[in-house]
Amino acid sequence: NEILKEQEILELINLDDYLKFYQIDCNKLEKRLKTSPLVKKAEVSKSFLSLKINITEYKAMWYQEYDDTIMLSNGKSVNLSKKILGIPSLISDIDDKYKQRFIDELSKVDDNVFAKISEISYEPSEIDKERFLLYMNDQNYVYINLSRMNYLNKYDDLMPELENKKGILYLDSGNHFEIKK
Repeated sequence: NEILKEQEILELINLDDYLKFYQIDCNKLEKRLKTSPLVKKAEVSKSFLSLKINITEYKAMWYQEYDDTIMLSNGKSVNLSKKILGIPSLISDIDDKYKQRFIDELSKVDDNVFAKISEISYEPSEIDKERFLLYMNDQNYVYINLSRMNYLNKYDDLMPELENKKGILYLDSGNHFEIKK
């Protein structure tokens, strides 16, 4: 699990300490787990004196500074009492017309590249309403649009070729790199 911790899972299933093992209803436990907005899929099974819980969570896509919530891969935002490390911050609101598609495309980005994104800004231009600016942890910037999000997966291959220079990578309209001065 990425977001839910073991103790939170145990609180969700709410097993009574004195419940007999044979009385445990796996379907009920699965339903309890699915009450969490973070749980995409839950499977509970029993074998000889053991209980196996398998949970698939929705991916945390970004932290929304303007309302202090986390946007999940299913397009829903949730308010969590804790911060999630390793997800970018959204610093400007995204037009609702493009939000779910952006979430879908960003979900396809390799985890190692996704972890390098520190901030996301929706930056439409007069020509391209689907344009975003990504602030990367390595001090580079990447302009990208929805139709070219798959190019972001080549980020780790491109950066060594640029010999650790810092600048702006334009993947939205062509593929060029502008060095910062």
